[in-house]
Amino acid sequence: MKNLLLLFTIFSLTACTSSDDDSSADTTTPPTAAETIIGNWTTQFTESEGTTTGRITFIESGEMSICIQVTPTGSDETISSVEGKTWTLDGDQFTTTDTLEDETDTDTLTINNQDSISISRTDGETLNLTRVDAYETSLIGDWEGTDTENCISTVQVSFTNSNTYSSIVTNMDCENEVTNVGGTFTRNSGTLSGTLSFVDEISNETNNAYYAVQGNAMLLFFEGSDDGFVLFK
Repeated sequence: MKNLLLLFTIFSLTACTSSDDDSSADTTTPPTAAETIIGNWTTQFTESEGTTTGRITFIESGEMSICIQVTPTGSDETISSVEGKTWTLDGDQFTTTDTLEDETDTDTLTINNQDSISISRTDGETLNLTRVDAYETSLIGDWEGTDTENCISTVQVSFTNSNTYSSIVTNMDCENEVTNVGGTFTRNSGTLSGTLSFVDEISNETNNAYYAVQGNAMLLFFEGSDDGFVLFK
């Protein structure tokens, strides 16, 4: 009887220990708010002026990029813009700084669940974002853009992993010329936005440009230019 009682006691203690271990193994620390927002998000809304679609990517380094596409009411044309920013999150205070114009805004960010967040802006508007599947946001690749403001101008540019580039510019400034340029480039700052230095392989001249990339869209803004150029992969 004593042996049976001892065996039962050992079995009970072992079972309790195993149960405690299982409980400990199942305990996970929930992600922080800053960890939760990492990834790709989208929003869409329609107003009297037209329909707006937005895409936002947040990455761990504190960078973000935004692509806004607006289709005005009664028009087939879509107007696109791309922005690069840095971000910090302190409680629900969401602070962003534009990497081109260095302007800073602080809004209120609310996490509704793992796949839904809201950003309440200081102007009273609220942006509701839904998480979407991962997609690549990378400078590397082939890009093309068209400007039709005064005439039809096109820019084609390719970036490689070996830090070389090539570009074809057609009818820029309505001069009816085709320019082929190639050489090397240096990325001077972030992953999603920053500055690029282009070195022409023939003239050895250096030109600098700001860039911001969001998915298949990129803004390229050359130093000394009045306007940027939006290109697509």
